[in-house]
Amino acid sequence: MGELDEETANALRDAIGSIKLQYLRWMGYAEAPRTNSPGRVFGDEYFEAHVSFDDAMAGRRVPEFAWDAERRLAWGGRLYPDSLIVAAEPFLFRQLMDDLRLDTVPVRADRDLLPLSAGD
Repeated sequence: MGELDEETANALRDAIGSIKLQYLRWMGYAEAPRTNSPGRVFGDEYFEAHVSFDDAMAGRRVPEFAWDAERRLAWGGRLYPDSLIVAAEPFLFRQLMDDLRLDTVPVRADRDLLPLSAGD
């Protein structure tokens, strides 16, 4: 995944705030700790950690997969370069969709057909 720019970091911090997220990050990035036991997703190794977007700032890399324990928010970022597919409870989803600092497009499985991902 890409790194956050200032506007995106501010928008995520405002929307997600103090929600504690578990995430998976690809082991190939230099910032990956080598002490965790890696897990495999789609044939690649990832490490799991926890993060809060209270400290989201420009220049930080976005985790490829993230979710919270209460199932209010989840995203995956392996489908398209520099894009996230987000599922969120209605209030949070609407906040993300309505934030003019974010480029958003709604996708519904019952009506939309997504193109093949960059990795296909």
